[in-house]
Amino acid sequence: MASRLTGYLNQTYDTQIAIDKVGLNWQGNIDLRDLYIKDHHQDTLIFAGQLQASILDFSNLIKTDLTLGSFKLSDTKLFIKTYKNETRDNMSIFSGKFNSEKKRDNIFKLTADDVFIKNSAIKITDQNLSTPLLFDLTNLEAAAQDFKILGPDVFANISSLGLSSKRGFEITGLSSQFSYTTEQMTLKNMKLQTSQSTLQGDVIMNYSANGYSDFVNTVVFTASFKPSSIATNDLNGFYNEFGPNQTIGFKGDFKGVLNDFSFTKAAITTANTRVAGDYYFKDVLKGPTAFNINFRRHDITTSYYDLRRFLPNILGEVLPEELSKLGVFDYDGSSQINSKTFTTDATFKSDIGIATTSVSIDNYKDVALASYKGNIILSSFDIGALTKEPSLGEVSANVSIRWSWFYPKNRGYSPGWCYLFVFFSGV
Repeated sequence: MASRLTGYLNQTYDTQIAIDKVGLNWQGNIDLRDLYIKDHHQDTLIFAGQLQASILDFSNLIKTDLTLGSFKLSDTKLFIKTYKNETRDNMSIFSGKFNSEKKRDNIFKLTADDVFIKNSAIKITDQNLSTPLLFDLTNLEAAAQDFKILGPDVFANISSLGLSSKRGFEITGLSSQFSYTTEQMTLKNMKLQTSQSTLQGDVIMNYSANGYSDFVNTVVFTASFKPSSIATNDLNGFYNEFGPNQTIGFKGDFKGVLNDFSFTKAAITTANTRVAGDYYFKDVLKGPTAFNINFRRHDITTSYYDLRRFLPNILGEVLPEELSKLGVFDYDGSSQINSKTFTTDATFKSDIGIATTSVSIDNYKDVALASYKGNIILSSFDIGALTKEPSLGEVSANVSIRWSWFYPKNRGYSPGWCYLFVFFSGV
């Protein structure tokens, strides 16, 4: 029976599927052992150590329509691989075999009331990358209902799922209305939990361009998150620049590839920080010298210490300690930062006054090489508190600046007006 079933599938769909052993267990269920599916390079795409299934309808067993009560997969391994100098991964090529025009009238169908997966693993690699391993997921356990395979498409209601990742995070629970097609994966009404994070919303992962090849640059995510929380310890598995042991509350819309994405209608909270607006991130996975972050219409309430804790490696050595004198401040406007330049058109409202800025800072990471240019409008701003100079007080001014520590000729300022300066001579 096993050879007839695999022979039919292999001949009809040009696949390479083999089953080593088949039998009936004490419950009367079919028991398959060592199921192999090879990819187009004769390497393993899928291996299942054991598959147990209860057959509800035997009439179509050797045809194209299987109806199961339940089936259980154990010791299963899925190897999704993009080979060197190829643009499509082996899973996309395999799925496409069930989706050709001449096979539309003979589409393979499988339905099951319940599906259980135990002790399984998924590995995703791309041999065209300098670091081929993208994901290494182990200890996969899952339960799902209303499972359907229609040709290359898979549908299920996932009630529970857990796994471990070599990136350092562990999913302890996931539920969702799930679908997988040759073009996209959908998680509707998703609730994902780790030991420290809870994410809720709808997620679509579109890989129609190149499958899973060049994952971080071509697989497009579209997600709408309901109020959720994520731990920086989990985020550091993808971008190791966040301060540890912090929790971020958030909601908003995510769209783009992992290396070039937007987060709009954002509402983010952590410690004393509140963030709203539209944010655009580019080349964040290419290293500390390549990133570009654009903050549009941002409304930020934060403090010097919160910023240092949140991104210690990026901001910790850059932010001047004098900013701590601002206390908790509001920062509203639009800004942009990359590895060399920080520009901002925004208004600061703090305990020591108000500053409206249109400023660009080059080489901001090195005070000795930094250069400043732009315009600053100060309103009742306590210069003395900022500079720790007790003889200075509040100032209101409109000042154009051009300043460089390294190039003295570039130093200068041109005040438009200055109508109040309080000077304490001391006693």
